[in-house]
Amino acid sequence: SASNKVNALVVDDLCFNRDLHKLLLEREGVQVTLAHNGKEAFEKYKEKGEDYFDFIFMDLNMPVMDGFTATKEIRKWEAENDRKRIMIYFVSGEYFNDHEVVEVLKTTGGAKDLTDIKFLRKPIEVEMVAKIVKDHKDGF
Repeated sequence: SASNKVNALVVDDLCFNRDLHKLLLEREGVQVTLAHNGKEAFEKYKEKGEDYFDFIFMDLNMPVMDGFTATKEIRKWEAENDRKRIMIYFVSGEYFNDHEVVEVLKTTGGAKDLTDIKFLRKPIEVEMVAKIVKDHKDGF
């Protein structure tokens, strides 16, 4: 974001996870916006306007709209509106392997998607959150 303030969108259908991720991020000085599913995340992402969010923590399995679908919608919207692609961290407690995810993403807009998608396993470690926030403060 333009200021030195880091803004994150945290998407998870479980209250416990939303609260935990919010807490971990706020401890690092991040301003957090919450969403309960992919559809709500997509709406909030769009309404906040240009470059408001620095990154998204996206849960994968959610009702209404899952994380993969939300990511597809976000990427499509970014392309249509000539927006910079936001960094999306897929957060999942389930085992996923990169290969599976690559296959899903190939169907959503090619391998270039993978440069701005990273994977985080739940439970997220405090050190990991600190590193992510530092990366975004430093502008990578």
